[in-house]
Amino acid sequence: NVCTEKYKVLEGEVQIVEGDSISINYIDVDSTALSVNGAITSDLLEGQTFELTNGQIVTIEDVSGVPGPGVGEVKFCLSSSY
Repeated sequence: NVCTEKYKVLEGEVQIVEGDSISINYIDVDSTALSVNGAITSDLLEGQTFELTNGQIVTIEDVSGVPGPGVGEVKFCLSSSY
């Protein structure tokens, strides 16, 4: 998988990627579950992937959960299907 586009989503915001709405459903210091068009992914670690409805692959690049109050951030990249 070669990343073609990079994205970042903050807790509380929605990122539109290729027509899919992606937001953070859950985040801790090293993993995240994302909401994609309302469907929740499994708990994902950095380096793990999931597939969008159009077949493109999303790879989790960085999970920056904030212990205590604050805003977590997930960086991910998009690549064409396998």
